[in-house]
Amino acid sequence: MENREELAERLQAEIPEGLRAVVSYETTTDVFQDSGQYQLLYLESDTEETNSRETDAEAVMASTGMESLGRTIREHRDGHEELVSVVKTFAEVTEVYFFLGEGEGVALALDPDVFISGSPLMDACLDVLDLD
Repeated sequence: MENREELAERLQAEIPEGLRAVVSYETTTDVFQDSGQYQLLYLESDTEETNSRETDAEAVMASTGMESLGRTIREHRDGHEELVSVVKTFAEVTEVYFFLGEGEGVALALDPDVFISGSPLMDACLDVLDLD
């Protein structure tokens, strides 16, 4: 758990304006039901957008089980080695899932431009496709 808390602290220091939520999770998953333990390690406290940020954290928590199940499916189907992370970019939020073991990991909710702005390649792709 210590490295998860360290990650939350590091992200707060490095991207204080763009970090919305950091969630640590251990989950057991049925295809249609997600259950597990969640620890909110960070939730942005911008008073104007608190409800939006809480929704971001809830959405990330709700997706952890499906992402963990998806990890298993992707590894078997794709024939690659262990899947380490998944990034999902939406117009209003970027979700990042780091898999630390079977059914456990850390999930982030970020402002979309925080993740993309750190990658010139992604910026170029989005620009060419008019998705930026």
